Amino acid sequence: MNAQLTNLVEQTVLDQMRAKESFTALDISNRLKAERYSVQHRAVAEAVREIFESGAMAHYDYDRETIPVVTDGGAKMTRAYLYHFQETRPRTYQTRNQDSLPPVPLDQARDLSDSAAATPLPVLPRPAHPPRKSGSRQQARRDGALAVPQRMLRQLGWSDGQGLSLSGDAGRIVITTSVTGDKPLKIWNGQRLRICRTKLNIGALRAESVTVEVEGDTLRIAAQ
Repeated sequence: MNAQLTNLVEQTVLDQMRAKESFTALDISNRLKAERYSVQHRAVAEAVREIFESGAMAHYDYDRETIPVVTDGGAKMTRAYLYHFQETRPRTYQTRNQDSLPPVPLDQARDLSDSAAATPLPVLPRPAHPPRKSGSRQQARRDGALAVPQRMLRQLGWSDGQGLSLSGDAGRIVITTSVTGDKPLKIWNGQRLRICRTKLNIGALRAESVTVEVEGDTLRIAAQ
């Protein structure tokens, strides 16, 4: 990837995280376009994903989850990754209209070589060992159950003693506060939520090979 673009994206992401603002990759590419940089959203999105997957965002206590958004002037519904400070509820994110700004005319565009270094800069720290995805082996118990990370329960606003329901099919499980699910669950004291092997079998899942993600008001467990 172009080192100048990477440096520019990293600095923009860093500005957002220092302000503890939530953002999507499109927010970053639109901000760069608004500053008259001729960038392609696909390249910007790839850079933002790499920053997250490297563990650099975790240094600033940032998480990622998918949220519903609209495109094409509100005509189309889709989902996008939202990068947010851990203590910020994703539901508070307001920029749900995710339309891309038009390309910057070349005769008006700022030259990347005049704005960013041509070699990689240590703008964001990269941990020596990037964190594993949620639901990795460290969360699998000896009895085959899955322990859901407490930070996800806090993010959802779920508390001790709260009743939940679980439903699923091959390859995935969804946990919600709704009473319409197939199987009941409960959060135990100390914000402990354990998905036993029997319930994981509903989705034909194994605790050591799943990912766990917050999506809106639900918790989704899926095969890696």
